[in-house]
Amino acid sequence: MPLVVREGFSFTYNSAVRWSAFIALSSGCALTPCVTHAETAQTGAPPAPALTVSGNVTLASDYLMRGVSQTQHKPTMQGEIDFSHTSGWYGTIFGSGVSNAAYPNGSGSEIDLITGWQFSLPANLGLNIGYYAYFYPESHTSDGINSNTQEIKTALSYNSLSVGLAVATSSYFAGIYDYDANGKPKKSQGSLYLEANWNPVIAENVTLNLHAGHEQIRNANDFNFSDYKIGVTVDGKRFSMPGWNASLAWSYNNGNRSLWTFVNSDGSSKIAVGSRVLATVTYSF
Repeated sequence: MPLVVREGFSFTYNSAVRWSAFIALSSGCALTPCVTHAETAQTGAPPAPALTVSGNVTLASDYLMRGVSQTQHKPTMQGEIDFSHTSGWYGTIFGSGVSNAAYPNGSGSEIDLITGWQFSLPANLGLNIGYYAYFYPESHTSDGINSNTQEIKTALSYNSLSVGLAVATSSYFAGIYDYDANGKPKKSQGSLYLEANWNPVIAENVTLNLHAGHEQIRNANDFNFSDYKIGVTVDGKRFSMPGWNASLAWSYNNGNRSLWTFVNSDGSSKIAVGSRVLATVTYSF
């Protein structure tokens, strides 16, 4: 039976923002400053608030999620609000534009709700467990299956090195499925994504971004892929522009090009995988 993709796939900030933020949280000191009682006593500074709220807006040249374009290689705006508590809890609300070719019959938007817990472990280790819910309003396949996806993610970090695993808990992963012998869609629940990231500081306010990952889609193996990324992120402080940062990266996804081709309403199409250069500019507040 033919495989079916709802002409799209998604997951993750631009892939450089949300998942990297999740990995960073695993260190235990990502969104709130790690200040001990001894340090507070020495400096006389008041203790940090229990709950911290921050956010950012991003202009991306493409929305690449695991190396798959969500916008037909067109630029888009993204926004994010982050909540972080000293207990280790965190939450995020994320929004982005997406292509109707990738998410047919939809509103052209993605809204994500994220929550989780971070733990500091001995020997500079960090553990992060999070729940991600991705919503694509009104988007659905010709079988009436919506594109909404939920995943549980875990990440273990050591300094700037981390490994992570995501497991799809929704019945269908990103609207991708095959048919059974009776012509009914087979569920892709339990699809797995394994990745490794290394983000060392290579110069003042300059970070190297290295990534490798593999997606295993249950009951739709022809859509499996591996993706890789190498890039740099420059903090605006380097140029006396606090709050700003910019990144430039090369991304490659080895997925089946004929399957990962999304068709526009005018009949034109674009391959969503392969090699791509991604540039982003972000302002954080």
